[in-house]
Amino acid sequence: MKERIDITFEEYDNKHFFVLLKRNSSNVFMDFGLCGFENEMEYWDMPTKLIEFKGEKGFLFSNVIGKEALKEEIQRFIIHNDI
Repeated sequence: MKERIDITFEEYDNKHFFVLLKRNSSNVFMDFGLCGFENEMEYWDMPTKLIEFKGEKGFLFSNVIGKEALKEEIQRFIIHNDI
């Protein structure tokens, strides 16, 4: 069984937050990108884009999206794509 992926939310600006995805302190943005994360989030009306923030690559989301709903969708994506 794979180790758990930690999902961290950070305020980016007054309209967005940054989501950092790490497993054992290794950034897993590339794994998400290879599985079409941005396209899938767009499909679920949670558009995102890959950015670098504070020296880390992660995903930018509108803060209109509820963090709990987004976290659940990310966890579903992890399971569905066996990341």
